[in-house]
Amino acid sequence: MLLHVSEQGTQALIQVINHRLGKDAAIDPKVTHSGNYVRVTTINAGAGLESPIVFLVGLRELFEEEQSIRLSDDEREEIIRDNTHKVYIAATRAGQRLVFAYVGELPDILRKIFMPYSTG
Repeated sequence: MLLHVSEQGTQALIQVINHRLGKDAAIDPKVTHSGNYVRVTTINAGAGLESPIVFLVGLRELFEEEQSIRLSDDEREEIIRDNTHKVYIAATRAGQRLVFAYVGELPDILRKIFMPYSTG
């Protein structure tokens, strides 16, 4: 299962996967469909779903939102709390393996967490 931060990202992933692997290779799990396919949905819509392997993608959007200079300290704290909850819920959807995909330089907090486990 792929969980993306945004609906736009989810739709883009579905289109790319279906273009490369064929029609209905990836679908939104809200659509009832039989057969083998990759489930692709937003982090919010993924609550309640489970999969042996889960990829979390689009996380950069969450961290960029938290760093906005337009936020007051209270707003920033609330967004960080909400985003932390979203990532936790998404991470607990994985039964056996969880993969975080992040494009760009990792924020310091993620670097401290993930660099000891990096394979690249």
